[in-house]
Order: sequence, then C-alpha cells, then structure tokens
Amino acid sequence: MLISMRFFCVAGCQALVYCCFLFGSVAFSQDALPEEEPFFTELYKEVNVLIERHIATLNASPTASDVVASPFQKGPTYTDSLEDASSAIALIERRRIAKDVGLNFNLGYIDNFTNGLQDQGFFYRRAFQTGLDWNILKDGWIDSKYRAREFLYQQQINTLLASTADQPNEYAFLNHQLSQWFEEAKHLELKNRQSFSADYLKISKKLYYKKLLLWDDILELLAEQAAIDNMISTDSLVFDPAVTGAIDRLPVFKIDEKELLLRFTERKKNTDSLTVMLQEEYLNARYKAVRDLSLKPYVRYNYYDYEGVSNLAVGNRDFVSVGIQFSVPLPLRVKENRSLRELKLKEVDFKNTASSTTGAIELKNILLSYEEAYGRYLESCYRKQVIKERIRREQVKLSVSDEDYSPVTILKELNEFYKVKYELITTKEELYLLMLRLRYLVPEAELSGFTQEVNFESGLDKNILYDKSMYVWSGTFGDLTNEEIVKAVKNAGCRRIILSIDQNNELKMKAYDLNTLLIKDNIELHMMIANNKFIYASEAGKLAEAVEYLMEIPGIKGIHLDIEPHVIPELKTDRNKYQDMYVAMLKVVRQKTKMKGLKLSVSIPVFYEKNKLVKIYSNTDKVYLMAYENPDLDFIKRKTEEELSIDRSKTIVALRTKDFASRKAMNQFVQQLSSILGTSEFAIHDLKTWNLLK
Repeated sequence: MLISMRFFCVAGCQALVYCCFLFGSVAFSQDALPEEEPFFTELYKEVNVLIERHIATLNASPTASDVVASPFQKGPTYTDSLEDASSAIALIERRRIAKDVGLNFNLGYIDNFTNGLQDQGFFYRRAFQTGLDWNILKDGWIDSKYRAREFLYQQQINTLLASTADQPNEYAFLNHQLSQWFEEAKHLELKNRQSFSADYLKISKKLYYKKLLLWDDILELLAEQAAIDNMISTDSLVFDPAVTGAIDRLPVFKIDEKELLLRFTERKKNTDSLTVMLQEEYLNARYKAVRDLSLKPYVRYNYYDYEGVSNLAVGNRDFVSVGIQFSVPLPLRVKENRSLRELKLKEVDFKNTASSTTGAIELKNILLSYEEAYGRYLESCYRKQVIKERIRREQVKLSVSDEDYSPVTILKELNEFYKVKYELITTKEELYLLMLRLRYLVPEAELSGFTQEVNFESGLDKNILYDKSMYVWSGTFGDLTNEEIVKAVKNAGCRRIILSIDQNNELKMKAYDLNTLLIKDNIELHMMIANNKFIYASEAGKLAEAVEYLMEIPGIKGIHLDIEPHVIPELKTDRNKYQDMYVAMLKVVRQKTKMKGLKLSVSIPVFYEKNKLVKIYSNTDKVYLMAYENPDLDFIKRKTEEELSIDRSKTIVALRTKDFASRKAMNQFVQQLSSILGTSEFAIHDLKTWNLLK
C-alpha cells in the first residue's frame, strides 16, 4: 500500500506543488505545511528503526547441516531404563525357573491335647516328621525345563512384538518431548511477532490520527494483536536454547511412499513368519503330553511321642519311610492338546493378518496427512519468498530514490512474514510428529532409506534456473558414500555429474550403484577420462580401452575428456601441434560414443585458436570452458566470446569454487555472469571444494 499525500497551494498565477510522500526519499519542503514536518520526520525515523530491527530476520536461511539436535537421535530416557529393567527381570525369572528341579524339603510337627489321635492303629501325644519329596514330571524337574523353554520363547515373542508395536509409553514420551520443543519455538516466535505487532500498531495509530489510514486498518491490527496475545502460552516454559534454536534448522523430508510401503510389507512378512515360528516352539513346550503326568518319589523320617498316653505302655518310636506316587489324568487329553495347539497357531495367523491390514491402513493415512502438510509447508515457503522479494524491491526503490518507495509497504510485508514463519514452525511440527509415528510403524528402517531431504531455500532460489554440472574426482568419490554425493549434488542444484574413477574396479562397481540413485532423481552421469598422455597417437589403443571400460557402466549419458596437452612440457611451446593432436584424438573417441549413443563432452582452457575451436565443437556435444583463477565478469566475457559465437548452446562455463569466498558469492556471480553471457549452463569444479565452501 502506497500512502502518499499531495498538497497544492496556488499563489497568483503561479502554482506551487508541494508533494510529499509519507515515507518517500524526497525531502520535505520547507514551504509545504511546515507545521507537519516534525511529525513526519519523527515518524520516518521511528519506522526506519523498526525496519532495521526486524529486516535481519529475512536473511535467515537454515540448512540441514546446521542441526544441533534431532528428535530422531534419541538420548537415554526412562524408557531405556525400563527396557533394561524388563530384560534383567526376564533373565532372573528364567534362571529361577531353570533352577527348579522339583525337590521339596518337608517338615511337620503335631502336638495333641489330652488323649491324642489314632494314627495307623495306635495313639500318640505328639509327632514329628521330616523328609524330601521329588516331583519329577508335573510341577517338577521335567516340567520346569519346559516352563523355562516356554518362558524363553514367550520372551522372544514379546521382544519381537515390542520392536514392531506401538510401544505406547516410549511413543507418548517422545511425542510429548517433540511437542514441547516445538511449543518453545512457537512461543518465542509469537513473542517476536507480538513485539513487532505492538510497534506496528503504534505507528498505524499515528497515521490514523492524521487521517492517512482508515479505522478498518486499525481494527484489523487490533484483531491480530488480540489473536497473538491469546496464542501465547501462559504456562511457564523452560527453554533450552540449543533445542529451540535448532527447530528452524531441522530439515524437512520428502517421503518415497512406494519405498516405505515396500519396506513395511517386507518387515511385516518377516516379522509374521518369525512370530509363527516362535509361537510354534512355545506351544510345543506348553502342550507337551508328558507335562500332564505326575511322578513323585519321597523319603521321610517319622518320630512319634507316646508319653502321657495312659492306655499305652510304650515309649517313643521313630522310623524312615520311602515311597513313590504316579498319577495319570483320565482321559489323557492328547487329542485336545494337539487341537488346541493348531487352533492357537491359526489364531496367531489371524492376528498377524489383522495387524498387517490395520498397520497398512494407518500407514497410508499417515502418508496422506504427511503429503497434505508437506504441500502446505511448500506453499508457505513460496509465500515467504514472495514477501522477501517484495521487500527487496522496496529497498531497491530506496537506494535509487524512487518516489514510489514506502516503508509502510515493508512494514505490512514484515507483518505477513512473521505470520508465515509461525505457520512454517506449526506445519513442521505436524510433519515431525507424523514422521515420529512412521518411526514406530517401520522401526528398523533408516530414514535415509525412504526419505529425501529437501532444501527449500535453495530450491526456491533463482539459482534453480541454471543448468549446472559437478566435477567429482576419484579421491572424493572414494571418500564419500553414494548417498552423500547425491545429497550434495542435489543441494547444489546440479543436473549432471562428471565422474572420474581412474579405471578402478572397486570404484566402477560403486559407480553402478551411484547411477541407480542418480537415475531416480533425473541426474545424468558422465564418466571422465583425465590422462593427458592419451593425446599421443601412440596411446590410441589405451584410450580406446579406457573409453570401452567406462561405457560398460549401464545407464551413463556420456564420456567426458579432461585432457590438457598444454601442461605437457614438450608440447607447451607448440600450441598449433598439440591442438591438432587434440582434434585428432576427439575424432577417435567420437566414433565410439556415437556407436553407443552416448554424448561426448570436453574440458578445455579459454585460449584455443578459433579454427581449432570450430573443429572441437563439431566433434563434441558440450564444451566446458575452464574459466578459472580470475573471477572477473569482464575478463570471462572477453575470454569466452569466440566459443560462445561458435555455438552458445554447446558452451558450458566451468567455475572453480576456490575462487570464491562462499557459496552465496559463487551463486551471485553465476547470476551476473549468466546475464552478461546470455547462457544458463555452468559447471562447478569440484565436489570436494564445494563441500568445504560455506
């Protein structure tokens, strides 16, 4: 909204036009309503102070590499201690059962009143009995072995189910912890917005009093402020700066739904088959027929005291007795045990099927919710970029003293910016809580296996308009994983990789796997040959072998020659000779790549003769110009004019990361160079130094 005020004063035949935009760069006229000037001057200062204080928030570009805490890197919690305690209890319980050999020590004493009791045809006053009972089968030695085995299998089943089940205690704990982190971040963001809103309302009221704003505008701001006050938590939150500051920097992931569903299905299949196997072993031990039989031998020492019994003239008596007891349930129930075992196995199958169906439904519902939240997050990212672009345009107007400049527009956009920032945090919280749920549905799957980290900031940058390549040398290729390479190349916005493997069989196999990942993201793989000796005609055979060796990698898009004869001492002084040799070499390789339907590209310096350049361009699909060491726009423009005039569509300007202080500086240089040269194709030399560039 541009708020402007024009004052017209007419004196005699001469019209004096006093025009003063509210916050424009045009100075206030000394003749135009001098009583108003102090008000606008103070307001102008007040607005600019407010803008300077809040404009820095626009330049925050969080990246995943800045993350200092992640909800998925779980530290020790009470759930870990609970799991340890449960394991320890189970171990002791199993040992306790295994130590039960069915042997029992018995001790008994009886003291009768008056006449005593008759036992086996005689009377006694008191009796003492002790001995050993040994239960061999039921509830005894053999039975305890089966109970220990039964307990072991049940424990394994419980552990297996716990690893794939909801684990409500742990899930609830982490869910609460994650929500708490985001609550802290939202609270701080609302406090920032509340502070800005208060200043914005204060300025807007002053404008209303001068009849430069409508009451509707003030009401809208009052409603916003009331909503902010209502959203700010009154609870006493304990803030962890490391965690709260990391929320903005947490990455957002795009989920490969097909891969996740495949992993879920495979996990359920493997888990179910293992569960059935363990359950079968458990039931075998549980319903063993021998456990229904009872066999109990015993030995006892008996002592009877007849003293005090009037009708008996005998004294005390003691003796040892030995015996055995054996019992068999009738009927034996063998058939019932077998039927029960089979039915329980079927029950397990039914439960597994029901669990798979329920889990699959929940998984699909979560994926639908995630996709919807992901779309809202992406939309908010675009809105944030639009706001930043509008503010940038206003700042440009100020720098060129444009009369259309209005800080009020910046204030309105800043107000929208704070709204979007809060929306981003809220939506990210939703995404992470859904991701946490996925963690328990497919607990053993690594996030990297079914997710792709998305850098929204770089994806929405103008840098996305450029077609870029990335050089990857063999040393770097060997040091990094394929996933790390793909991630870095994608974050750099590159559409092809120029890869060197030095005819190394191990790296060749790794290149197979790399290309599988690249194809999924529509990134081309071109294999590099970088042996300068191949310029000699005598090395033509070895050159052909090197080309054929690389062409064995399925799915590659081309061969790239990074051969620099100008660095060979014996050829340095004869430019015409080595350039002719270079063209002859290209013709040999060109024949082979054409036969395989592959592209041929080359890297050359910016000083080849024009007549030789024409031949180089006619024998290649792309020419990479090594514009290194001098990152000067005019210099590169002058050095690449001949090549661009031959075929602009085939020309790619290669820049070296070592020539720039930061990635941002390099990207800005690419934008400027693109405007000057009229090309959008560039190459980055190389991945290792790009990763070091901040």
